[in-house]
Amino acid sequence: MFPGLATITASKIQIPMVIFQALQIAGDSLMTIAFRRWIQSDEEREAAVAKAEQDGDSYDDQEARRIQNSKESHPPRLGTLVRF
Repeated sequence: MFPGLATITASKIQIPMVIFQALQIAGDSLMTIAFRRWIQSDEEREAAVAKAEQDGDSYDDQEARRIQNSKESHPPRLGTLVRF
């Protein structure tokens, strides 16, 4: 890979390359998780819009009912009651 360089010099050059490659792999792995969640949430929203259109309801009305139902079924969290 490094013709004409001493083994010690080639080793010193390869260390930053290996570290950089490890950082790239770690970053790509984390971004893959984020992108999968992003795509999944987008697909869920598209499915909800399609279902709302089939039911003859608008997506906004259906989402508003879902939010209202979740507020009624769950008590408010401590953070919403007490401001720090």
